[in-house]
Amino acid sequence: MKFKNYRTRFLINFFWLFSLNNLGYLFSIITLPILISKFGYQDMGVVFTVQAIIFGMVAIANYSLVFYIPTQSKAISVNENAFKETWSLSINIRAYISVLLTLASLLFVFIYFKDYFNLWLLSLPIVIFKIANPILFFNALEKNKYVLLIGFLSKLLFLLFVIVISNKDYINFCLGLSELLIVLFFLKQSKQPFFEFQLLSLKKITLFLKITFNLFLVNFFSLLKSASILPLATYLFGPSYATIYTLADKIINMVRGVSGAMFTSFFPIYNKERFDLTVFRKKTGVLILCCLLLFVALIYIGSPYLIFVLNNFQENNIAVNILRILSLSIPMFFIIIPLFSYLLELKKWNIILNFAILQLAVLFLFYMIFHNNLYQIAIGFVISEYILLAGYIFYIAKLKKA
Repeated sequence: MKFKNYRTRFLINFFWLFSLNNLGYLFSIITLPILISKFGYQDMGVVFTVQAIIFGMVAIANYSLVFYIPTQSKAISVNENAFKETWSLSINIRAYISVLLTLASLLFVFIYFKDYFNLWLLSLPIVIFKIANPILFFNALEKNKYVLLIGFLSKLLFLLFVIVISNKDYINFCLGLSELLIVLFFLKQSKQPFFEFQLLSLKKITLFLKITFNLFLVNFFSLLKSASILPLATYLFGPSYATIYTLADKIINMVRGVSGAMFTSFFPIYNKERFDLTVFRKKTGVLILCCLLLFVALIYIGSPYLIFVLNNFQENNIAVNILRILSLSIPMFFIIIPLFSYLLELKKWNIILNFAILQLAVLFLFYMIFHNNLYQIAIGFVISEYILLAGYIFYIAKLKKA
């Protein structure tokens, strides 16, 4: 009976987050062809590259929070003081790091990439606007209805901006502004003490940064893996190829978003209840694996049609082949969730970090060896996912025997 309660909560959480993921995909189908049609491959390649780097900066500004806050799900759900303290910590850390990254990047781009300075300057508000993003807290509180509403309304507002803007330099600015306006509204509507944050001492912030440094590195290396592909594709093959890779990557990101929704739906419950993971039966695991393989087959077969729709109803064989390669990594996104959750709850942060470094090393090895072949780089991405899974399975099996 108790597990049914877990299952019900998981399904409710997953419904909201899965719906958000599907809406994100729907808006991508609508906005991507509009943007490519209005601004072309070359300009959009630059915009997507800048966007990828900006989101990498946002990830750095989140420091260890993306993994730390889920481990505090129980505390912030039952204790308002714990909520206020964790929220204040989040605001302060994001603010300090965001300001430092903003100033450093402005100087760097002004010196080395003056032609793109206006685009970069107008893209930076994405970093600043993310400081007050409450999504991780709504996840921890299992109030994912607000996550869906924020995602839907901000994407809808951005779509309206996309329709009216005529200068590529304003695309990323409008993306950040859309989210900020909607977030501020729901911070008030949620009736949580989001506006009761405090400025913390530098000593307290430094102590937290030191304690959770390994988690930050896990977050940094994990996101470096995905965030590095577009800038490297732009550098090695040109902005047009970055746009082509984005067409395939958008679809894979949709699936990765589903796996992320599963983790975010599952881990707060696991943190609060600490149930035995053996509740997941072998038959259920086999069924899930079969469904994943079927889904991979469908994407592999349907990739020409998916790319055709995303590419403003034009064929692109390069994007189709990249999508087919990347689709082979899909099962790993899901199989790894309980393994990662188990290690995260045990606070085996150094082990998670070591495997994240190994995965990134494999990917960069493929960059160095096959720097003139975009297909081989995509294969490297897939292989790195399988190596990560093998590492987790090996370590957990060794841990269980000890």
